[in-house]
Order: sequence, then structure tokens, then C-alpha cells
Amino acid sequence: MIHQLELTTTQKRRLENLFRGVRHTLLNRGLYRRLKDGSIQEVAWKRTILLNDLGVVAFEVDTLRLPVKIEHLLDPDVAHQMEATLGGRRVWMANSSSLAFCVSLEQKAPTAVARLPRRVSLDLDARPGGAYLIPVGQGQEGPVWRSLLDTGHVLVGGETGSGKSTWLNAMLVALLASHTPQQLQVAIVDPKQVEFQTYSGVPHLFDDLVVEVGQAGALLARVLLEVDRRMALFTRAGAKSLASYNDKVGEPLPLILLLVDEVTDVALQAGLKSEFYKDLIRLASKGRAFGLVLVLATQNPKAEVLNTLIRGNMSTRIAFRVTTVDHSRVILGEGGAQTLPRTIRGRLLTRIDGELKVLQGFYVSDDEITTLVAGLCDRPVPVLSELEQSMVRYAVKQLDGEFNTNVLWPAFRDRIGRDALLALARRWEQWGWLAGQPGVNVPRQVTDELIDLIAGRNRR
Repeated sequence: MIHQLELTTTQKRRLENLFRGVRHTLLNRGLYRRLKDGSIQEVAWKRTILLNDLGVVAFEVDTLRLPVKIEHLLDPDVAHQMEATLGGRRVWMANSSSLAFCVSLEQKAPTAVARLPRRVSLDLDARPGGAYLIPVGQGQEGPVWRSLLDTGHVLVGGETGSGKSTWLNAMLVALLASHTPQQLQVAIVDPKQVEFQTYSGVPHLFDDLVVEVGQAGALLARVLLEVDRRMALFTRAGAKSLASYNDKVGEPLPLILLLVDEVTDVALQAGLKSEFYKDLIRLASKGRAFGLVLVLATQNPKAEVLNTLIRGNMSTRIAFRVTTVDHSRVILGEGGAQTLPRTIRGRLLTRIDGELKVLQGFYVSDDEITTLVAGLCDRPVPVLSELEQSMVRYAVKQLDGEFNTNVLWPAFRDRIGRDALLALARRWEQWGWLAGQPGVNVPRQVTDELIDLIAGRNRR
């Protein structure tokens, strides 16, 4: 193919090396057809176009003899892998009258990259001006904040311990601290029953926190009814967005944030033909126009659950460390999140302003969350979940009132993770529900206040 050009030996060798990298990438990704005799049919090529003035060479594909579907060649991951193979040269695909892989003749000049911090505390005093801003993360050029009015629906994924839950808490803290219940309502599905129970008393709640799959279906149905109600209101007002509606009427509507944690597991338990799953798809497709923002979080991203009907409407993707490149592709639409460092909690990948960027998510402590909630609600503590009640009863009956996490976790390990149990114990200490300090000789004891709360809930 290269010999068709009138080139010097040096130029020809250079282009042959580039073409070899392009071809190697396609073969490495399995973009060929295996024939019955065991041989393979590779991508066929028409010509090489050298544009010296632009510093580009284009390898044109023979689209009439493709061994695979053309969309497989157009996958952005193909170009990204070619860039890595070709030493950082920029690679892109031209797909107008013909299909060609365009390769920059010059390698990207190495640039000094500022190292991101391993931990960044959320500073609400540094919050920029604007409505419904969430802290995305700390970049090399400073903190990155974005408004939910601009982000649209958000998909967040990451393996256990990657920092996903901390990011979600930072988002909630930033929103609740800067908006009234008349401006923002929050609906939360918390199947793990420990991550977001702290917020159960805040006046911003659209409805009670949900922990069971059946309750999740009922919650989404109520949110969908509200979206349908708003659809009629917007039509009568001649409004096409929440902002335009609130500008036109005397009684503005709040933004609704629906957070579904572990959405993959909830959807699979409910069933992909369930009303929960159907309503989730409906909300993803039409909710944004009427002031609803979905935040779907998962540590187990599956393409069959987060299908194109859902992913196609998730405008913003946040990926923490994942175990496989397939998980990264489900979240981001491309690989990369599987290479994030496992030793740095909170490191994430997201596409900001059209560019994939590495950021460090913001950290917010349990103390900060508790202080915020105490200031927002009449009662400074949330209602106990069924799991929490069970653990208290176990501590009282089996452990003589001692809240020993080393004993409790083996007894409840099928319902709660060890880190989540330790975080729960810390919160209860802060609220004065556990007496004593952690230690070998000074065990923490369940207080009478906590026992009375259990008894009172049981009587209702």
C-alpha cells in the first residue's frame, strides 16, 4: 500500500511503521473475520494519503470489503488504543465520503503534568456562584463544579472502596447546604441501608428514604406521577424547562434529585420487566425536561441493565476505579477507569467540556454530614432502619448491650459491609447513642436512648 506513493526510503519506512501500528491495533482488538479454513480476513485498504503540509497521514479503508461492522471501527476505543500503540500520536477517524484512520506525523510533545492530591476536603466556602452546583472533583487547574441544570442525568460507577459513596455524599452536602426545600427535593433509594440514612430527617426529602426493592418501585411511581403533573403545568404555561417555568409562574417548582444507589442490583432484583425498571427508563427519557435529575450509582455496571435507553440519557458519566474494561465502557463509553490507581480513593474519570479528565473527588466527613443534617431538620438524628434495629436487638440480647463491631459484622455480614458497619458505629457515637470509646478494655455500650428509640418504633 505504501509503495504507491513517491517517497524517500526514510519517509516510506516511517509510514510503514505507522501503518503497522494501525494494523496491529485492529488485529489486537479482533477486528477481522475468521474463515472456515482457519485463516483470517483483515480490514482491506484502498490507499495512503500523505498531507505533509498538515502533518497528517490518512490510511483509507476499503468499506466494500469490511470483515466487521463499520461501527466497530468507529468505536472511540479503537483510536485511543492506536494512539497508545503509536507512541502518543493523535489518531482520529474521518468518515464522510470514505472512512480513513488519520494519524499525526508528530508525537505529542511531553508536558509536565501536575500531580493531583490524594485527598481534597470539600470546602463549601469556595463554592462558586450558581444554582444546583455539585462538586465534581479537583483538577490540575483547580476545583471543578457543575450545575445539575447543565449536567443532566448522572451515571456514577466504581468498585467497592473506590470513593463512589463519598462523592455522592459530597454532592448531597453541597446541594442541601445551599438550597431550601422549596428549591430542591431529594428522593433516595438506599438498598445498603447505611450510606444515606443520615439524611432521613432533612426537610428536603421528596418522600421517605427507601431501602427495599418494593418500596423503590413505589417511589419511582410517585416521582413519575409528579413528572406527569409537571408536564401538564409546563404545557399550560408554555414552558420548555424548569427555569423557564419558574420565570413564568408565581409559585416556582423545586428541582427533584432522584438518587438510586446500587441501581444494577435493585433493577435485577425487581426484574427487567418490572414497573420499577420501566419507570426508570421513562424517567431517564423525559424527566430532565420537567425538572428531574437522575443520579444512578452502581458498583456492578451491567450493559443489559444500564442499556442504551438509560445510558443514552445519562449526559454526565463519573467513573471511579472499576475491575474490568467492560465496566469502564458501560459507565464512560470507553475504557480507562480500570487503570485508575486502586491505592488512591476518590480518583475518578469524567468527560468535562468534551475532554476526558482525571479528577480527585472531594472528601466529606461523617461529622460534617451529621452537623449539616442537625442544622437542617427538627430532629438531629434519622429514624433507624430495620437492619439497624436488628443489630441493636442483637447487641442487647446476645452481647449484654455491648456494640462490638468485631462480633456484629460476622453475624450480619450478609446484610452490611464491614466499612459500612464501622461508619455506622462512628455516627452513633457522634449522636450519643453509644457510650464509651472504642478500645479493647473500654467497649462501647448501647445507650438507653437508643433502646427507647427501638421500643418506640416497635410500638408504632
